[in-house]
Amino acid sequence: MLFFSTKWWISVLAVLLLSVAYGGRLAINDENNSPDKERAESNDSQGSDIQVITVKTTTINDLPNKMFCYLAHYFTPKSFLLFGLTNKYYKKILLDNISLFTFMLSKHYYGSSKEERQRYLQRLNKSSSIPEIPDASFVTDRLQRLAYLRYLSNKNGFSCKCVTVLKGHSNWVGPIIQLADKHLVSGSDDGTLIVWDMEKFEGGQCVAILNENCGAVLVIIQLTDNRLVSGHKNGALIIWNLNHSEGSRCTAILKECDSEVNAIGQLTDIRLLSCYCNGTLIEWNLESGTIIYSIKITETVQSFVCLNQNCVLLACHSCLIVWDICQHKEGQEHEHIFNELRSSHPVIKLADNNIVSGDNDGNFLVWKWGSFDKCTVLGKHRDLIRSVIQLDDGRFVSITSDGEMKIWDLHTRVACRDTLSIGNIHDDVRSIIQLHDGRLVLTSYGGLIVLALSPKDINSEKL
Repeated sequence: MLFFSTKWWISVLAVLLLSVAYGGRLAINDENNSPDKERAESNDSQGSDIQVITVKTTTINDLPNKMFCYLAHYFTPKSFLLFGLTNKYYKKILLDNISLFTFMLSKHYYGSSKEERQRYLQRLNKSSSIPEIPDASFVTDRLQRLAYLRYLSNKNGFSCKCVTVLKGHSNWVGPIIQLADKHLVSGSDDGTLIVWDMEKFEGGQCVAILNENCGAVLVIIQLTDNRLVSGHKNGALIIWNLNHSEGSRCTAILKECDSEVNAIGQLTDIRLLSCYCNGTLIEWNLESGTIIYSIKITETVQSFVCLNQNCVLLACHSCLIVWDICQHKEGQEHEHIFNELRSSHPVIKLADNNIVSGDNDGNFLVWKWGSFDKCTVLGKHRDLIRSVIQLDDGRFVSITSDGEMKIWDLHTRVACRDTLSIGNIHDDVRSIIQLHDGRLVLTSYGGLIVLALSPKDINSEKL
């Protein structure tokens, strides 16, 4: 949401008033040095008792356009828009200035997180994958270009094109992640993990197949040291090192519980938390492969997010639970912060600690940190939400098992105009991720579907 910034507005008014005062003083000085002034003084010296001096003042409209645009950088997005709509003169200077308009869009969408988002894009090296603004190639700032695409997609809707389908699994494909080296890893109900190289030509993207015969792969994560951990249907956790030669990439198998692994998360460099279908939670020491503690709760944990290294938010079938890991004795007290859910899965923690999730009723939910007894329902799908991710531009994508996809913008509090049903998908969609190059990847029966997402009519749009 947009908030009026008193600090910046006062600063801008002060600068404008100083400009007006300075202009007026110049006018007075010019008047004092003018021939008319000299003649008036001459007449006065000749005995005239009346002296008339006309003082020329300067208004905000007399400011040079360049100075006006410079001052506009200090406006809040709301005051910028309102000021630009005051009259045609201001609209031409502000809203028709593409560089200034996209700057204000990036300020509106990302606010205090602009620098963090810039660093994130720098790490991804996304300049080549963000299209130029039509008729404005001089706008080179990647965050401004990304903000423009976000604005355009919200305004006109978006389109999705299937780029390719990766085949290799023989059963349902579930979890998928992109590694730090930009390779993909997918897991399947056939028990295999496949490593994909998206830079290779079609037909040669599969570069490795991992299998330890532990049943369906349900969860995959990458550790901070770049090793992989996969969770399986028989309760096993397998640690993989892709730098090892083929045949020795499985470095450890951790197994204590026979129930399905629902979620895995790394708490610190050496601590791993795993959650199981029967309500068991186990914390592991990754260095020794031993159990730090094991506890069983009455709820089934669907997923979780780490609030800090000693506190997690558990998304269970019928409630959310804040769990203090330091108090790991059997029967510890934990805080049920919401008790009227039908499975809030998956869960994403935002930079401001607010929570975004979907549920089995198809609702897209936003939870305000500190008041989890209340949530905002931004909209609804026709089926249960399988996966929710955050895009590079800050918006969210949710997708259902039948392939219905929606994009949500928390600034507008609604879904973008279009809802897509991904063509030719009649099977169960399990998950979705966004690649470093901006494309989306869905997992379904037997394969991975790579999609290119873009705003409609980008090449014909004018600001």
